Amino acid sequence: MPNYKVTCHLSSPLAGDAPYLDAMMEFVQSERTGKDMHIQKWQHIEPVGTVSVPLTRESFGGVDSIPKCSAPIVESLSSFKEHFAKRIGVENAPLLRENERKVVSVGNLWTKSYRLPLEVRPVSRIAWFVSSDDLDHVGDILNGIHSIGKKRSQGFGRIAQWVIEETEHDWSWFADTPHGKLLMRVLPWCESLRQCIGWKRAFAGWAPPYWHPERYIEVATPC
Repeated sequence: MPNYKVTCHLSSPLAGDAPYLDAMMEFVQSERTGKDMHIQKWQHIEPVGTVSVPLTRESFGGVDSIPKCSAPIVESLSSFKEHFAKRIGVENAPLLRENERKVVSVGNLWTKSYRLPLEVRPVSRIAWFVSSDDLDHVGDILNGIHSIGKKRSQGFGRIAQWVIEETEHDWSWFADTPHGKLLMRVLPWCESLRQCIGWKRAFAGWAPPYWHPERYIEVATPC
């Protein structure tokens, strides 16, 4: 099965964490096929693989249909704080008639004011290792992803270019290093993972949507 390194080059800083590539690809495909991915935590989700994306899937640790896609590899670990804020505009209140000038609560509902911190990283590129037998389809889906991370509407995480390069080795799950086999993505926990390096045990999602409680199991995750 052909293996690839997928790199996105960013033209603006990344807000928040870099996402898994398979999750972004599933979201794009769900929109194209009319599937609703805007679900809440208390709603049931479809089985893994319901949204078809051109990534190889294999079993591991007694769990089927795990995408052959690594966690994001981020070039920079440094970060700084930005803030995003909102307030209701009251500067033009004197233009209203006196009987229309009312007290407006700024502590709740849609008129609530806030100024919250946002972690931002000056990242120029992010890479993922994947396995796929349909490179053209992968490229077509990636062309539908124009920004990543949080606060994309504010200009963060803008993608300037996607680059796909074929690689000799399959590093989507594990990578060989001089120090041992390195875990490259979140995988269901099993005893064989004790032979790997660069991981920690956690209770987390193992496939998209990674944030949903129904995806949570005991896993090993890269650290």
